[in-house]
Amino acid sequence: MTHYLKILPEHFSAVRCGVKTFELRRNDRNYHPCDTLVLQEWEADRGYTGRELRRYVPYVLYGPEIGLDPDWCILSLMAEGE
Repeated sequence: MTHYLKILPEHFSAVRCGVKTFELRRNDRNYHPCDTLVLQEWEADRGYTGRELRRYVPYVLYGPEIGLDPDWCILSLMAEGE
């Protein structure tokens, strides 16, 4: 499944350069391993910038593991083709 998600510029840049390899998200979309995220850069004052990244999700850590709220999850991210 492919999910289109807003992401703030500072997080977009960190994902793009590879230092941020995860996303903490409310699990309101029933995320699963093997999903694809299309991260669309979004600024509060002007909306979508037009820049986006595609990332593959090889692993999902679901709440309530390690104290994570049951409604939240941590998605690991990999550039497609890695």
